[in-house]
Amino acid sequence: MRLFARRLPEAGNGYAGPAAAAMRGRAAAIADAGAVPWDVLWEALKLDPDQHRPDSTAGALGLAVDDWLDPAAEHQATRLFGVRHDRQVEIRIGHTARGLNSSLVQITWVRAATPPFAITSQDGALVADHAVAAGLVGAFAPSRAWDRTALRGGPEGIVARRPMTTRGQHAGWSYDLWLCERVAGALGSPLPHADLRDAETAYEMG
Repeated sequence: MRLFARRLPEAGNGYAGPAAAAMRGRAAAIADAGAVPWDVLWEALKLDPDQHRPDSTAGALGLAVDDWLDPAAEHQATRLFGVRHDRQVEIRIGHTARGLNSSLVQITWVRAATPPFAITSQDGALVADHAVAAGLVGAFAPSRAWDRTALRGGPEGIVARRPMTTRGQHAGWSYDLWLCERVAGALGSPLPHADLRDAETAYEMG
């Protein structure tokens, strides 16, 4: 419990870069998503129109929406799923249960196999235990965008997990999606697509 944690800047605090519309589809051009406002990141994550899903609020990101129920929880939740850049994506938002603890979480799973690694957030700064991943996140400025985010990578893909709190970053999963895809581009190989609707989240990150 961080009784005296420093106050982290909001994502994009002091941002002076291109307007959101000018960043459409340019996620690869962002060096540090934690330094970018949410509306700019959202536009940057959008795919070409021929890859849009018309049945979803996140359809411009190539994602459809469905219900999700953690097998260990009793509350209905939401999943976003689809394929981006040839990688299967599964995002779960809502209640999950781990051991005796039940909590609200956002889970982002990008199916690209990588060497084993972990990235953790220490007061909004990301720290990695793999040299390539450390090189990707080492220059990121501390930001609310990464507060309490944790990533794991390995043969089942890359999974990010963050709790949902009243003070948390709005739509934090979009920042995690950017980060997972950035790491997947440097370390990962797309996995065969699978039916993930009832699958347990990899690495017990659910």
